[in-house]
Amino acid sequence: MNFLFILLGVLCGVMIFTQTTINSQLREHAESPYASSLISFLFGTALLLLLTIIIEGHLFPSIETLQSMEWWAYLGGALGIYVVLSAILVFPRIGGVQTVAIPIFGQMLMSLLIDYFGWFAMDKRPLSLINILGLIILVIGIVFTVILPDYHEKKHLATAEKHMKKSGKLFWQILALLSGFCLAIQPAVNGHLGIGISSGIQAALISFLIGTILLIAINVILKQMTSVKMAFQKKAPWWFYMGGFLGALYVFFALVITPEIGTGAFVIFVLIGQMIVSLLIDNYGLLRSRVRKVSMIQIIGLIVMLIGAGIVKLI
Repeated sequence: MNFLFILLGVLCGVMIFTQTTINSQLREHAESPYASSLISFLFGTALLLLLTIIIEGHLFPSIETLQSMEWWAYLGGALGIYVVLSAILVFPRIGGVQTVAIPIFGQMLMSLLIDYFGWFAMDKRPLSLINILGLIILVIGIVFTVILPDYHEKKHLATAEKHMKKSGKLFWQILALLSGFCLAIQPAVNGHLGIGISSGIQAALISFLIGTILLIAINVILKQMTSVKMAFQKKAPWWFYMGGFLGALYVFFALVITPEIGTGAFVIFVLIGQMIVSLLIDNYGLLRSRVRKVSMIQIIGLIVMLIGAGIVKLI
């Protein structure tokens, strides 16, 4: 396996989680999660427009080709909106480690269901005992990464505060789990679209463009376009606007790397990158995020989850 592709896979994981952290800061700057999500999508769409012109020479396939695709093949943009929005909202409340760990479990669970039932025109794959073992190991990793640290934290809280903390945090953890489901479904529908129109980069562009249009509609309906305008007018570090670029680059590199090393290996290397950067950002408060000291239990949990994900995806 080419070391360069391995390195790029890990870099993709670093980029996708760094995007989450940056978008969280952009949300504070724009004072609206909807405005910050739109800004992120705008920058990502602009980069994909440029890449599509360079690679394909034209932006879109024919109308007939687009009309021949199933309706659900165009859901990637809507799923991407949920992933970006939920990450912006969840990250400040449960921290980087849990923002990575919980969606990993959701992603692995949904990917097994997609393979088993053959959803989204995927080939059916029987569920093996090895897959089930990998999922059980993932659950054990979740216990170490999420449940045990939460239990330890709650022991130091007063009773009333403990109840509020538990109920509030559980809501955000459920949102993170649903994000993992979306992360499994999105590449399936985008991949099907790419095969149908014979261009992965055009499929990525269409997904981002649909997401951008939907976000414009959401911001107009919720009267958030003023926040978008104000975000550009207010002074902010240049890197506040890089989240969309990182998301688009992730999609582009995924298209290049996956055929070379396989989907399973790509997912694992992405998870490694996400885990490394989430630990660093949480522990040191990088990119203006809140410092959350990472415990040894959480590190062990992430390693166990990585083993479980490897069993699910590679064996």
